[in-house]
Amino acid sequence: MKSRLLLPLLFFITLLSPASAWVRSSPEAAWPVGAVVTMQLRLGTSPPLIDGRTWDANAIEAMQIWNGCMHDLQLAWQTTGTTTAPEHNQLNDLLFADNIYGEAWGANVLAVTITWSSGTTRTESDILFTTSRQWNAYRGSLRYPDGYGYPTSEFRRVAMHELGHVLELGHPDENEQWLSALMNSAMSDLDTLAEDDKDGIGTLYGRGPDNQILPPQIDPHPFSQECYAGESFSFTIGASGRGLSYQWQKDGVDLPGAIDRDYSKSASTLADAGSYTVVVSNEGGRATSNPAQLVVLPVPPPVFTSPLYNALAVQGDRLYLYCWVDGRNVTYQWSKDGAPIAGATYSSFELRAATLGDAGVYTVVASNAGGSVVSTPATVTVIPAVPPRINYGPRNATAVLGGSVSYGVDVSGSQPLTYQWYRDGLAIRGATWSWLDIRALTEANEGSYSVKVTNAGGSVTSAAVQLHLVAPPLDRNLVANGGEVRLGGRFDLGASFDDTGVPCTFQWYHNGVPIAADSWGRYSIVNAMIADSGEYLLTRTNSSGTVSSTPGLVSVVSCVDPSFEGETPASGTWVDIQAHAGVVYVLYATPGRIERYDMSARKWLPPVMLPATASAFLVDAAGVHVAFGTKISRFALDLTGETTVAQASQECRQLVRWSGRLYSITAVANPKLEVFDEQTGVRIASANGPWGMPAAVSLAPTLARLYAGTAGYFPLATDGTVGAYTELSRLWDVPVGRRCFLSPDAALISDGGGILYRTSDFQWAAALGGGFQDIVFLPGGGAAVLRGNRVQRLDAAWREFAEAKIDVAGDRMFSFGGEILAFAQTTTPGGAIGVARVGPDDMQPRPSAAPIDASGLHYAPDDVLVDRAGNVLLVSRVHRNVFRWSTAERRYLAPVTLPSTPSYVAYSEIDDALILAQPTGSIVRKALSDGASVQCGATFSAPTGLVVAGAVVLAVDASGSYHLRPRWHRSLGVGVSHRISCLRLSATNRRVYCLATTRRQTTFASRI
Repeated sequence: MKSRLLLPLLFFITLLSPASAWVRSSPEAAWPVGAVVTMQLRLGTSPPLIDGRTWDANAIEAMQIWNGCMHDLQLAWQTTGTTTAPEHNQLNDLLFADNIYGEAWGANVLAVTITWSSGTTRTESDILFTTSRQWNAYRGSLRYPDGYGYPTSEFRRVAMHELGHVLELGHPDENEQWLSALMNSAMSDLDTLAEDDKDGIGTLYGRGPDNQILPPQIDPHPFSQECYAGESFSFTIGASGRGLSYQWQKDGVDLPGAIDRDYSKSASTLADAGSYTVVVSNEGGRATSNPAQLVVLPVPPPVFTSPLYNALAVQGDRLYLYCWVDGRNVTYQWSKDGAPIAGATYSSFELRAATLGDAGVYTVVASNAGGSVVSTPATVTVIPAVPPRINYGPRNATAVLGGSVSYGVDVSGSQPLTYQWYRDGLAIRGATWSWLDIRALTEANEGSYSVKVTNAGGSVTSAAVQLHLVAPPLDRNLVANGGEVRLGGRFDLGASFDDTGVPCTFQWYHNGVPIAADSWGRYSIVNAMIADSGEYLLTRTNSSGTVSSTPGLVSVVSCVDPSFEGETPASGTWVDIQAHAGVVYVLYATPGRIERYDMSARKWLPPVMLPATASAFLVDAAGVHVAFGTKISRFALDLTGETTVAQASQECRQLVRWSGRLYSITAVANPKLEVFDEQTGVRIASANGPWGMPAAVSLAPTLARLYAGTAGYFPLATDGTVGAYTELSRLWDVPVGRRCFLSPDAALISDGGGILYRTSDFQWAAALGGGFQDIVFLPGGGAAVLRGNRVQRLDAAWREFAEAKIDVAGDRMFSFGGEILAFAQTTTPGGAIGVARVGPDDMQPRPSAAPIDASGLHYAPDDVLVDRAGNVLLVSRVHRNVFRWSTAERRYLAPVTLPSTPSYVAYSEIDDALILAQPTGSIVRKALSDGASVQCGATFSAPTGLVVAGAVVLAVDASGSYHLRPRWHRSLGVGVSHRISCLRLSATNRRVYCLATTRRQTTFASRI
C-alpha cells in the first residue's frame, strides 16, 4: 500500500525556546539503510543572490550539511535542464512551482515536501517552493525589505528544512512543545541545524562525523560540608555536554531516585554522614565527580544561661516571664504549678491582664534533638488592684458653633485604666482617652457628657456635665457680585464672606423681591431675560441675627436677528411635524414620504418614501407609527422594517401612544377615538367626540387625559377604556382652535387663542398677548411663542420681554440645545421647508420703559434721609435714584439720579449734598442743588459703614476708618482693632456707635 504525505513550511516567524525533543513525520516510513537518495535539482537559472551563489549551490550545501550528520544514509544530487516535473514520476524532484501539482498553495505556505511510501519504506520525495514569494539566499537573521512586515524568504535554510522532511523528520513545535530547531514549522533566524535536529537524524540514521557527542565535563565539583543532625544539607555540581543524565552515590553506592543535578535532604541524620559523588553520563561517555564529605554532628541539649526570676504584678497589669537558652532548634513549653499551659510554647510567656488566679510557680521545659532541660522555678505574686477614683472631673461648658471644646478627667487607681466617654448616656465611638476633644461643633454635639473609668478593681463614672452651644456673630463684610450677561445667557451670583462653618440660611432679593438661594448663598440666572436686570442683595441669617450684603447690579443685553439656514426640496404640503431625540420628522401625504432634520448636525437627512398615502403619524421612543388611512403601521426610528399593528374603522388623522395603548383619532362629521393594544393590535375601546372636533389632541399623561381644541377632553384609563368626552366650553371661554397646547407638567393649557388656563379648575391663568401658531414651554420657566415671522420670549410671569424676527411666517417650533428652531413653508403652501435657529443672543429686548413716575412706583427704599429743607429723601439703589418728597408741597420733586449703585448713602447738611460710598471704596459727594458729582476720597477696600457728622465724614472699611474734613482731604486715620460692620450717629451726644465683629459682637462708642 502506498501513501502520500504533504508537509508545509509557513513563513510566520516563531519564538525559540528549549523543550523536549525532535519528532518523526507521520506515517513513519524510512529510507532503506545504506541507501543513497538522489535529488533532481530543477531550480533553473539563479538571479543575483545576496550570498553570491546559485540556487543549486545552496541546495547542494544544504544536502552536504545533512550528510555530515548521518551515517547510514546519504543524499546525492543531479542537475537537470528542466524546471518542471510531473507528480509521482519515481524521481526525487526539487523545484519552484506555481501550484502543488494542480492544488493551490495554502495561505502563508513557503514550501512543501510530498512523500510516497510503500509500507514502512519511503520510495519518493519531492520538494516544491512557491513562486508567489520573494526568494534570496543569505546567512544570519531574517531580512525585511521594508524594515517591517514579512521577511525575504531565505532559500538555503528553507531547503535544509524540507530536506529534513525527506529524511523523515517532522515539526517538533507541533507536538505541544517549543524548542530551538530548524525543523520547526515556521521560518526563523536560525540558519543551520540545531542540536535537536542533529539528535533526530542521528537517531534515525546513525551519527555522522559532524554529529558526534563528546563525553560530559564536570565543573564545579560538589563541596564537602558539615551540619547538625536534623538540619538540611545540599550538594550541587555544574556539568556540560549533550543528553546528560545523573546518578548520585554515597560511599560508592547508588542513591535511589537521586538522578538530578542536585541532591539534598531537609532533615539529616547521623547515618547520612559519608562520601558523596555523582556520575554524569551521555552517549559520548561518563564522568564521575570528586567526592564530597558530609559530616553530621550530634545536637547538644539546650542550656539555660540564666534562671527564671520571680515576678510581682498588680491585678490587671501585663506580666512577662522570660527565659534565656543556648541551643539549636529549641522548643519550649511553660507550666504553672506543674501543669502545662496550652499555647505557651515560646521563649517568653505573657499575661495581658493578670488575675488573682494567675499567682503560682512557673517553669519552662526547653527541648531539642539532644534532649530536654527544666528551668528553675519562678514565683508569680498578684496583688489586688486599687479601684479607680476621680480626683477632678469634667465641668459644664459653653462653646461657639463651629468651634471646639475639650473635657478632661484626673483619676487615681491601679493601672491600667480604661476610659469611655458618653453623650446623653450613649458611648461615643473612639472616645477612650482621659480627655475628649470635639471640633467643628454642631447643634448635634449639644447634650450631657460623662466618662466611665475602669480597671481590674472596678469602675467609676463621673457626674454628667452639660455642653451648651451658641452661634457666633455673622461676618458683616458681605459683598454681592454683579456684572453683565447676554440675553439668554447664564450669570452666577455669589457673595464673599468669612465662613465659620456654622449653619445659616441665605436669601437673595431681586429688586426687593425674595428669590431662591442654595445652601452656600449662590444663585444662578439661567436663560437670562431682560426682567432679570436689576439689583441683587443677599441676606445671611443664623441664631445670632441677619446681615445684608452690599448691592450687586446685573445688566442683561442682547444682539442680532437670525435667518433661514436650510430648505428641503419643494414637493407637497406637510401633514404633521414632530420631533424626537434631536431629529425633526415631517410627514407628507402625497407622495407619501417623511423628511428628517437633524437638529444637532444642522442638516436635512435623506427623505424616506412611504408605501402609500399617509394621513397621520407618531414619533416616540417606540418608533415611528404611520397611519395609511385606516391601516396603522410601525417603523423603526430609521424608518425601516414596516409592521402592521392595528386597523382602524375610519381614517386616522392623529395617533397617540400611552400606557401600552395606541389611540387613533378621526376628524369627520362624527369624530371618533379608537383604542388598540399596542402589541396585539386588538381594538380595546372606542369613544365618540363632539361634532366638529378637530383631530389635533394633546396627551396629559399625569392627568390621564386627551385634550382637544374644542375645549374638552377624554378621560383615559390604564386598561385602555375611555370615558365620555367632557365638554368644557360652558366652564371656560376659549375660541375653538385647530390645536391645543399643554405645559410639560400638564398644569396649563392653551388652544392657540392666546389664553392660558389651569387644568386643575379650568380657570383663567394668564394672557399671552394674542393668538399664535406654536408655543414651546421652556425648562427654566416661561415660553417661546411663534407669531407669524416673530419668535417672542415670555418670562415666568408670561410677560413678553424680547423677540427675534425670521424671514417668513413660521408654522412649528421646537427647543433644542438652548435654541429655538422654527419650521415654515418658506414660500407658499407646498413649498420647501425652511429652518430658522434662534439662539439666546438673537433675541432683542423690548423697548425701554417710559421715565419712572415715582408717585406710582411700588418699592422699598433702601434708606430714608431728611435734607435741611425738610424734604424726605427716599434712596433706591435698584433705580439709582433718590426720590424727593416735599413735606411742604406734599408732592414728589425732581429725583436725583445716582451715578452708580452705592453701598451706603448719607446726607451732609452743611453742603446740602449726598455722600455716596461706592462698592469700589470711592467716596462721592453729589450736590442736591445742581446734581454735580465730586470724587472726594476713598477707603482702602469696600466700605462697611458711612456716617456724616457736621463737617466730618466717617467712612469705615475692613481695615479701619478715617475722617474726611470739609476740604475733602483725608486728615486722620483711626486704627480699629476689630472689624466694624455697622455705624450709627447719635446727634444727642455726638457719638458714633460702632458694631465690631469679635468672638462676641461688641458695641462701643467714639466721640466726634
